[in-house]
Amino acid sequence: MPGTPVVRVRAAAAAASLAAGLTARRLAQQQQQQPQQQQQDAKEPQPDHQQALLEEAAVLLSRARRVVAFTGAGISAESGIRTYRDSLEGGGLWDGIRGQLGLLLFGTRLGFCCLPRMAWELYCERLLLPILRAEPNPGHAALAELRCPVITQNVDGLHQRAGSTEVLELHGTCTSHRCAWTGRAVALGPRVDPRSPPARFARPDVVLFFEGAPAVS
Repeated sequence: MPGTPVVRVRAAAAAASLAAGLTARRLAQQQQQQPQQQQQDAKEPQPDHQQALLEEAAVLLSRARRVVAFTGAGISAESGIRTYRDSLEGGGLWDGIRGQLGLLLFGTRLGFCCLPRMAWELYCERLLLPILRAEPNPGHAALAELRCPVITQNVDGLHQRAGSTEVLELHGTCTSHRCAWTGRAVALGPRVDPRSPPARFARPDVVLFFEGAPAVS
C-alpha cells in the first residue's frame, strides 16, 4: 500500500510513548504490592517486554485506517508538570497541605473570587509557572509526527507546541485567562508575577471544580 513505510515509521515513534505509558502503569501496580526493596528493582521495565509492547502498538497503529489519541496528565509528567494525584510519590498537584489548599483556592471559581491574590499565587507556583517552563517531550512529538487528532484532558498546550494541529482541549487551557466575575479575556503580559495578578480576579480559562465542561459540537 502506498505510504505504508512512512506510516510504520510514524507509528513506531508514537508507539514508544504509548508503550512507556503502559509499562509505567503496570510498574506502579507492582510497586504498590511489593516491599520497598522490590520496588527499587522494578523501576526499570524489562527490555524484551517493552520491545514487545512497542512492536504490538506499532502494528496496531500501522493497520488503523484512522487514529485518534486521547491523552491525560501522564503524558506531560515527563515534561515536569505534576499529575493531579500521585499515589506513589505524593507529589501530585492536589497532594499535601499546599495541594489541598490549592484545590480550595485555585481549583474553584470561588477561590479566585473570594481570595484572588492567594489563589493566583498558588496557581502560579504549582501549575502556571511549571507549564510556562515546560517543553514538549518525545510523547508529544510522536503524536505530532503521527499527524493524528488529539483529544486531551490537559491544560498545558504542549500538544500544540509540539506541532499537533488538531487538538480538542476538553478542560480548557492555561494559555489563556479571563475574569472570574465577568468572563472577559485577561492578557498575561510578557512576565508572570505570582504576587501580582494581571487583573484583580484573573483565573485560567479551564474547567474548575463544580463547573461543567463546555459542550462540544
